Amino acid sequence: SHDRSILQELFRSCCQSQQDWPNLVMMRFREDYYDVSSQKPLLNYPTLYDMLDINDNMISNALVESFRIEQCLLIESSEAARKLIVGHAPRNVFQAWTLSGDDVRERGTYFNDISKIN
Repeated sequence: SHDRSILQELFRSCCQSQQDWPNLVMMRFREDYYDVSSQKPLLNYPTLYDMLDINDNMISNALVESFRIEQCLLIESSEAARKLIVGHAPRNVFQAWTLSGDDVRERGTYFNDISKIN
């Protein structure tokens, strides 16, 4: 789009490299919030979407599109998260965040604390 071209030109003029450009979220404007009910996992853990109180539909929709917050579980224990997700994530589960800050995904865990790595 024309707006995107102008924005990219601004980035070129003030950023030394393309890696320094901020992330862009481009999406079609919608008056309403996305209905994420069919994308949420049917588990006894809250999702990031459940816990956030977002009063702006554009911000909510951008977070759903960019980060799949309706499929990010919040699980207290890293061990429980790994047991549930690594190797065989349940339907509609993209990742889990734990109380200690670990990011658990089907392919493995990104530890918040390097000393946890075996």
